[in-house]
Amino acid sequence: MKIIAISLLAVLLVNCHNNGSDTDQPSITSDVQRSMDKHAAEILENPVINAVSIGIYRGGKTYTGHYGELDQGKGNTPTDDTIYEIASVTKTFTGTLAAQAVMDGKISLDDDIRDHLNQDYPKLEFEGKPIRFRHLLTHTSGLPANNRAVQQVANNNKDGLLWKRLYEAERNYSKQAFFDHLGDIRIKVEPGTKFLYSNFATNLTAHILENVYASSYAELLQQYIFDQAGMLDTKLQLNDVEQNRLANGYNGKGELMPHLAIADVLWGAEGGLKSTLPDMLRYIQFQLNQNNPIIAESHRRLHQLDQGYWIGYFWWAIDVDDSLISYRHDGGAIGTRNVLIVYPDIDLGIHVITNNASRSIFPALTKLGEALLEDLKPGNNEHDSKPTVTD
Repeated sequence: MKIIAISLLAVLLVNCHNNGSDTDQPSITSDVQRSMDKHAAEILENPVINAVSIGIYRGGKTYTGHYGELDQGKGNTPTDDTIYEIASVTKTFTGTLAAQAVMDGKISLDDDIRDHLNQDYPKLEFEGKPIRFRHLLTHTSGLPANNRAVQQVANNNKDGLLWKRLYEAERNYSKQAFFDHLGDIRIKVEPGTKFLYSNFATNLTAHILENVYASSYAELLQQYIFDQAGMLDTKLQLNDVEQNRLANGYNGKGELMPHLAIADVLWGAEGGLKSTLPDMLRYIQFQLNQNNPIIAESHRRLHQLDQGYWIGYFWWAIDVDDSLISYRHDGGAIGTRNVLIVYPDIDLGIHVITNNASRSIFPALTKLGEALLEDLKPGNNEHDSKPTVTD
C-alpha cells in the first residue's frame, strides 16, 4: 500500500519551496505551487509511482515540489537535497558543449569526424560520404544505437532480467572496447539521411570534444556549464556522502534497480549525470538565456524529422508546430524517468522526475508537463488570478 492515497495527504507530504517569493506569514500559495500540488496528487494515483519531484522556473523565480515516498513504506519524501539520475537528459549538456566548441572555432558542423579522431577509420563513410559532426548531434550518423556489449544482450529478455545483463555488460565495458568496436563498424546508410537514436554517437561526441579541447569531458562540463550556471550538485561521479543522497530506483514491479555504470567506464555523455532539482532549475535558467550565443547555437534546428519537429544539438524534440516553441529531452535510467522542457518565448521551464522506470511513466510525465504548462502559460485564468492567502 502506498502511504499516499487519493487524498490531500499528498499535499501533507510535500516539501515545496518558492525561491522567488516572500515566505513571511501569512503564507502565500502561488499559482505555481497550487498547480504542482494538484497535478502531483493526480500522478501519484498511478499505482507504480511512489514519488515525484517537480521543478518550475518561471519569470526569474524557481519552485520545487517533492511528493510521495522514495522507498515504499519508508515515508522518505524526496527533498531539494535528493540526487537523481537524469539519464539521457545528459545529452543536452553534451550538445551544449558541442555548441561551445563550434562557437569557439574548435570544430565545424560539417567537419568529417575522422579529422578529430586519434587514428584512421576508413570505414566511417558511405560511398565516399563521411560522417560529419552535425550527424552525431542529430542521431543521423549511421552509427549503432549502443556499444557492442549492450547490443549483444539487448534482445534477450526471456527471463525478465534484461536490466541485470545490461548493467553487467556496461559495468565490464571499456574505452578500448569502444574504439575496437568503432573500427569494425560499417556504415550502411548515407549519413544525415536516417534517424537512429545513438548512445554510441553521443559518447563519440564527448571523445571528439576532449580531443579538440585537450581536456576531459568532466572538466568541460565543469568549466562551460556547471560553473556558468552555478550548479553545485551535478556530477558524473559521486563521493560516498553524495551516494547516500542518490535516490533508489525501481522498475514497474517495485523491484530495486541498480544505478547506471556508464560514467564509470566510458564518458557518460549519453546519460551519466546525476543532479538535484534545484540544480536542474539552474540549468533551465541557463538554457533560457537566449542572449547567450552558446545557448542560441545549441538550440539551432539542425535536422527536420517531421513537419514542425526538429533536432538541435542533441535536443531531440524542438517543437515548432504552434506558436509556442519548446525544447525537450527525456531521460530514462534502469530505475528513473524524467522529462525536461524549456519554453524560451515565455521564460518557462519544467523538470519532472520520478524514481520508477515502468513503461507507463513517460506518458504520465508528459501528461504532467502538459498540465503544468496549461496552468502556467500566459493568458491562463489561473495564472492571472490572485495568490491564495492562508493563515
